[in-house]
Amino acid sequence: MKKNPKKIKKVEKLKRKDTMIRILDATISLMGKYGYKGTTTRKIAEAAGVNEVTIFRYFKNKHAIMQSLLENAQYLSMSQLMADFFNSKFLSLKDYFDKFTIKAFESFIMNKDIFLMCLKDINNDESEFVRMSIQAMRNLIDIFNKRMMDLAKKEKLKKRYLTDVSNIYHSAMISAAYWYIINEKKLSKQEVLRYMKNITQILLYGIMEKPSK
Repeated sequence: MKKNPKKIKKVEKLKRKDTMIRILDATISLMGKYGYKGTTTRKIAEAAGVNEVTIFRYFKNKHAIMQSLLENAQYLSMSQLMADFFNSKFLSLKDYFDKFTIKAFESFIMNKDIFLMCLKDINNDESEFVRMSIQAMRNLIDIFNKRMMDLAKKEKLKKRYLTDVSNIYHSAMISAAYWYIINEKKLSKQEVLRYMKNITQILLYGIMEKPSK
């Protein structure tokens, strides 16, 4: 019986994906215990149940594994999670903030292990993973700010304060996500989202131009 090349290729692709997911899952688990520096490719291989050589077939080095964690759709793929969002239409700047809050919060919850990994190394100035995480967040904020500025052109706002509003908003959002993650049994998702929407309301009210009398 002749083997179907397409079927074989599909099976091989699924095996590769499964192996990659096992490596990434093992990395998250180990980094939660040992941090970035204490997690070696040998430990990752043992935890993932693969040979260390196998890891290097998928990733050039540990840095590449970290990069994949930040970009992979199953983990912290902000670009994929936000792609449709940034191409959507919004009724107002408030509508934009409110909907972004939901999308970003979903991403934090989906990737809470990575978030906690970053927090574990946050005081380590030499942590490559923290630097990569911060850069990924900055890239997201840059995209957020560009769209925010475009939307703000349609509204009567004190535009010189928009960057400050964005910084306060993102700081509040990250803090809220952090408190939710470490107090998941005490806080509900709805409470955190309501808090963030209230923050947005206050910030936007502060930059609204007062109508002339």
